[in-house]
Amino acid sequence: MNSGRKSICVIVLFDFRFLFGYNKCIMYVEKLDEQVRVFVDFNGVKVKPVSFIRSAGRRYDISNVNLVYKKKIGDRYYWCFAVSDEVNNYILFYDPDNLIWTLKEVQMDG
Repeated sequence: MNSGRKSICVIVLFDFRFLFGYNKCIMYVEKLDEQVRVFVDFNGVKVKPVSFIRSAGRRYDISNVNLVYKKKIGDRYYWCFAVSDEVNNYILFYDPDNLIWTLKEVQMDG
């Protein structure tokens, strides 16, 4: 039984996050494999990165060491440091066999 009326279904998608201060919810991630020079502080057996210098010569001072973990890639182990400065987050890998530091990732807020 058709009464001659058409039904229209409208779906409205609305992101309410901006109403609650979530206007910066995008993070840009840059994957790298760049050797860096790292200055560290030794406290007994603990190693704490203090700053690092990228290939362009810019120095980045580390304000926080957020996480330290050991990662196995193939048959080798690497020490991984998730660190941050006042602006961005970084992932640094340390190869204890070759004594090489590598910047693996930069995370920037959008």
